[in-house]
Amino acid sequence: MRFVKFFMMAMGVVGVVLSVVYKLPSYGSHGLIVLGACGVPVALGALGTFVFDGLPRWASAISALAFLVAAMKTSKGEDLQNIMLVAALGVLVAIVLLIKPDRRQVA
Repeated sequence: MRFVKFFMMAMGVVGVVLSVVYKLPSYGSHGLIVLGACGVPVALGALGTFVFDGLPRWASAISALAFLVAAMKTSKGEDLQNIMLVAALGVLVAIVLLIKPDRRQVA
C-alpha cells in the first residue's frame, strides 16, 4: 500500500499545480479552499512517510474529505474539470487507503 500512498500524494501535488496554473487563489476564498484541500493530502502523506512508519487511518479519512471538498468546489466550472477529476481520483485512492491502511513495518 506504500505505492498507493505515493499515488495519493501525487494526486494532491497535481491538484496544487493545476490550482496555481488556473490562478485559483485570485478567485478569493473558494480558490484558497481548493488549493488548501489539495495540499492537505500531500502534507498528511508526507507525515505518514517521514514521521510515522505508515499512514494512519485517520489521515486517510481526512485526505478523502479534503479531496471531496476540492471536487465539490470545482464541479461547476468548465475550465476546472481537470482539478475535479484529479480530486475525484484522489478520493478513490484515499478510500482504498482507508479500507486497507498502510501498515507499520514489523521489526
